[in-house]
Amino acid sequence: MEDALAFVDTPTHQELRNQYGGGTLLHDAVVEASKQVMKNQSGRKALIILSDGVDTGSEATLTDATEAALRTDTLVYSILFSDSGFYGGPLLGHMGGDVGRKALLRLSHDAGGGFFEVSKKQTIDDVFTILEEELRSQYNLGYVSDTPIHIAEFRKIKLTVNQKGLTVQARDRYWAHH
Repeated sequence: MEDALAFVDTPTHQELRNQYGGGTLLHDAVVEASKQVMKNQSGRKALIILSDGVDTGSEATLTDATEAALRTDTLVYSILFSDSGFYGGPLLGHMGGDVGRKALLRLSHDAGGGFFEVSKKQTIDDVFTILEEELRSQYNLGYVSDTPIHIAEFRKIKLTVNQKGLTVQARDRYWAHH
């Protein structure tokens, strides 16, 4: 992951200040990553987002981002990494962080991934260790629906287990297409 971060093209603080509207186009980024990168991948796919979760100016909505990930069969893992001082003090910082936190939680849950939060108790290294173990210990289940596909659509699904002590982390819908 560290090697891949060297190829991330991030704007400088000055470039962010100069762009119209500024900020993070998080929803647009998830849509584009799903369409441009993940769509062309095979096998198990996971998109890892390291963000404060606040979107400022995307054309896409949070629902658009989630659906783009689902259409490309991509799990989304979010790591909340925020600076409450950035949002203008403790009260505003909490509100800005809360909006971002809720958005990342929803995106990760709906796309079948997981949510982590960097804190004094849980460092970024701790989060990556947990995430690495989770990705290595997953099972991928598939099935063939007995309902024919006439049009591409989202279909609901629910996975449960009978054995106590097991945790199910699964999407609640999937993209059915020809």
